[in-house]
Amino acid sequence: MALGSIHGLTMYLSEGELESEGLLGLGAVALMAIAGIFGAVLYKNKKLKTFRTAHTILISVAIFWGLVHIFAA
Repeated sequence: MALGSIHGLTMYLSEGELESEGLLGLGAVALMAIAGIFGAVLYKNKKLKTFRTAHTILISVAIFWGLVHIFAA
């Protein structure tokens, strides 16, 4: 996530604006961060099925958005 954030910041500074693929990348990094929070909760309490489902959905959507970001550029 740190590398994704640094990449986004350097691209924004070099281009001066966020375009649609930049917003997709930003959304993917944000979803990964949220999924990481759910993952940290799951690490301590493995019985929370709702968090496990949310974690899986968030990381899957983040991966999809990341792939769209990479191949749309």
